[in-house]
Amino acid sequence: MANVGCFFGLNGCLKDLDYNKSDLPLSEVRNYLVRNYENRFNVNPRFFEELVADVYRDFGYQAICTGYSNDGGIDVILVKDDLTVGIQVKRSKNKIKLEQIGSLLDSLMINEYKAGMFVCASDFQIGVYTIAERFSIEFINGNRFYDQLREAQIIRNQLSNIDVSNIKNRYYDDCYLMNSL
Repeated sequence: MANVGCFFGLNGCLKDLDYNKSDLPLSEVRNYLVRNYENRFNVNPRFFEELVADVYRDFGYQAICTGYSNDGGIDVILVKDDLTVGIQVKRSKNKIKLEQIGSLLDSLMINEYKAGMFVCASDFQIGVYTIAERFSIEFINGNRFYDQLREAQIIRNQLSNIDVSNIKNRYYDDCYLMNSL
């Protein structure tokens, strides 16, 4: 804890949040990781899955997190138009091995998904990227996910800055409630 000191006769202290908890507000963790992405490995693994789903929601997908255990190898399901994508998420510091990609391929086939994605907080071992050429799998390493997280934050901030106060006046001035006639 850091001592803030005295401000107009008040004392207080700042507490460091425990980002390994899974009950923190998602927006708080998103803001924290944009500023401190090197600490992504300290975030609760389940929460990292929720974060991935939330980022893709900002890109227009419907995103559903599956159960943390017994999820059949799919952590997040994305749906947009006629496309359904199964995502495996790993928050590990270790590079993703070819065997883990094989597990994702099995899960995609069992669940009959036509497309898949592997999102990790670290990187992939050499040889993994050759699979992407043969199968419809996209690999998102830690650096690329950070770029997506920052882009999603920009999208979210732009949407929250839209002024909707005059929408009623602009579009509904000539409308009447059915019971008012």
